[in-house]
Amino acid sequence: MIFPETSDFVQPLAGEYAGSRDFLENSVFYSGYSVEVALLLQATLDYGLEHIAQVSLGERIHPLQDVPSLGKMAGNIMYTLFYLAERYNRITLETKVNPYIRFFSAVSGTVVFE
Repeated sequence: MIFPETSDFVQPLAGEYAGSRDFLENSVFYSGYSVEVALLLQATLDYGLEHIAQVSLGERIHPLQDVPSLGKMAGNIMYTLFYLAERYNRITLETKVNPYIRFFSAVSGTVVFE
């Protein structure tokens, strides 16, 4: 939504990517689950769509994760997207984004920050 020029790409969450040595050496690698989406945005916005290709590597099956794990993943990706959206002047944030996500563990009955 914030970066519509990337809308033709399939959600980049496979953990598999490639790039030229120059691009990879000059890119910022974000931690956690947002590595691929951050690289896609940097490639698109710094180099242009004409320098990017997407290929099918066939079917990939990932094991299911529990809801707290998915929440942690989504929180990490959203934090990076907001950070990059502000860095590339797509949005202006009135407050600093909190890099931590709070979720309730139904198993232990506790609130956890990660």
